[in-house]
Amino acid sequence: MAIENTWKEIYIPNKKGTNLFCNHYYNDKDAPNIIYIQTPIGSVKSFLKKAYEPLAQYGFNIFAVDFSGIGKSMGNITDFSRQGTVDDLDCCVEYICERFTGDIHLYAGTGTGGIFGEYYASTTDKIRSFAQYGVGIYGDVSIIRYPKWITKMFYILLKGIAKVMPRLRIFFPLPKYSGYHAELDNTFYEMALQEYPDLFKQDIHLMIALLGMFLDKESALKLLPQCPTLVFETLHDRYFSKEYFRKYYDILTCEKKLYSINDIHNSYYFHSDEICKEVAKWFIAHA
Repeated sequence: MAIENTWKEIYIPNKKGTNLFCNHYYNDKDAPNIIYIQTPIGSVKSFLKKAYEPLAQYGFNIFAVDFSGIGKSMGNITDFSRQGTVDDLDCCVEYICERFTGDIHLYAGTGTGGIFGEYYASTTDKIRSFAQYGVGIYGDVSIIRYPKWITKMFYILLKGIAKVMPRLRIFFPLPKYSGYHAELDNTFYEMALQEYPDLFKQDIHLMIALLGMFLDKESALKLLPQCPTLVFETLHDRYFSKEYFRKYYDILTCEKKLYSINDIHNSYYFHSDEICKEVAKWFIAHA
């Protein structure tokens, strides 16, 4: 199936009066709908489109969206916040409901993208089911690889710095990994750096939003998704341990399924056909 020629770029208005970029696949007005998001660094229209394009063969309308100030969306990165991502996704849901149906599902791909999707799924009853590739546990910052007290101090420091240096980017090196398929995983980052040379220079506002999900008392991450949730775990992941995936899965109280991938963190790219097939099966079962 020639998927590439069936995609269309559209823009979805948000509450700030700007537009969200959306790579849209139209199947049918009455078809179920998928919103796709990913780690808010590059655009969903980058080489990472491979991560969600296989979903087009399963009968869905697809809305792959860049958050405000990210990728090809309008807006300023200095306004990026976790509440802003919630507002953006609410606007996407409203847009779809007005033009298609209320049969809406959320696939949060890549690693950090899964955590942002989890945050939204924990705030809303507007999606019928959810699939996430990365996971986050409120209060457990072990995936950041620093003691919690240091992470808290760093978070407080970042919020203060952002007030005087709102465009600061901070270098975070790629965690070392020498395990199973390490060369393949490293190849992914070599490709990513060709498109995004500043990949490891993280925007301060994105970092504040991410850390706030884990640390702020009012964070919705502690609420957990209540809709049916499909959780992917990668068994050879440079960021997430197997124990972290299982700990998150065990605390979920909703209808849930765990799907194991015996490979590396970036399997969402290298095994996109397999992963999208499982996502489609989960969403079809809950449409």
